[in-house]
Amino acid sequence: MGKPKISVALCTYNGEKYLAQQLDSILVQTITPFELVIADDCSTDGTLDLIKKKSEETSIPVRLLRSKSNVGVKANFEKAISECSGEYIALADQDDIWQRDKLQIFAQAILDSDRSVPTLFYADPALIGSSGEELQGSFLSRARIEPPVVDYWKLLATRNFAPGCCTVFDRTMVKQLLPFPEQAIIHDWWINLLFSLGGRICRVDSQTMMYRLHAGNNQGIGTHGRALKAGSSVGFLRLGSDNLLVEIRQLGSALARLHKESVPYPAQVDQLAALFDRGRLERPYVLMRLGITRGNALKTLLMMVASMFVTEKQICDDTISYQ
Repeated sequence: MGKPKISVALCTYNGEKYLAQQLDSILVQTITPFELVIADDCSTDGTLDLIKKKSEETSIPVRLLRSKSNVGVKANFEKAISECSGEYIALADQDDIWQRDKLQIFAQAILDSDRSVPTLFYADPALIGSSGEELQGSFLSRARIEPPVVDYWKLLATRNFAPGCCTVFDRTMVKQLLPFPEQAIIHDWWINLLFSLGGRICRVDSQTMMYRLHAGNNQGIGTHGRALKAGSSVGFLRLGSDNLLVEIRQLGSALARLHKESVPYPAQVDQLAALFDRGRLERPYVLMRLGITRGNALKTLLMMVASMFVTEKQICDDTISYQ
């Protein structure tokens, strides 16, 4: 069996500060990417000139997709993913650095797996600072997340764990993944959730890249301060109930997508998707029975309590967003 064809989907927006290092690390992989698809979200700095220069220096097919107006990270990744034609898709952020053998490691994991089941592979990245200095720990250890071996959906129902930049996934699931619905909180959480329900998630036990922490991170462990600020502003109980509602909406949308495409998923998940059809006092017991937690005992308790305080007014409010 030949090596799998892996497309790289890279999204950019005013990323010239770090982009050269990332592009260099992608273009010198020990296994050549099948193609590099770059979606740019109306950059106004030197990003486009840099992409043009790097594209001319490589024999790897590079396609640049330019938005006519700013669409945001979720829609930008949707565009990039939709244009990929390889058997597998590796997502890339503009500010990280890949190890030279990243695609080789993932390709071997793919070849060693049961390819009859659509699979998303992920690895726990090392951490670097804004200047490229090595930081202690890894993404998962810093986030204090220990992903399960099975039933990833129980984790992904209420929190994401793997940034898209450290994943490679089977393109056969794109029909279920795209277009991203309004209920999808962020592109990588949605993708991970769909694979946990209608496919499979496998961990690759190698650090294949360096995840950069800096002030401009849009998501991930570098953004915890925003959640604390939001909780201080609106109240942690209100924040918890709003976020849980949005998470359950995302889950319900995922199940609707899988049902539409006749993709089977664990029957238990329907109970969680219908959480707010239950009486307020029943909701914590549903969460406990299904084994739904949120990281640690205190956060899980807050989630249980918050579930009882989701009101009919909140349920009917489509403007509530994740914070």
